[in-house]
Amino acid sequence: MDRIGLEQQTYDILGIKLPHITIPVRPGRDIARLIEVAALDQKLKSLGHNAAQEFNERLIERMRGGGRV
Repeated sequence: MDRIGLEQQTYDILGIKLPHITIPVRPGRDIARLIEVAALDQKLKSLGHNAAQEFNERLIERMRGGGRV
């Protein structure tokens, strides 16, 4: 299952685009922590730090053999 994902989804309210996040929830998961992490991720994105994108780039680089161990 995809986590929050690399693509930013938005929801339009009165012409204003707001971030829209779908959080994958299953029984037994800590919903409060999931929401807290999603909110922190959104805050970091607004500050210009996209952790998912950076992780994806590092992973691809390592898969190509250019990453350090």
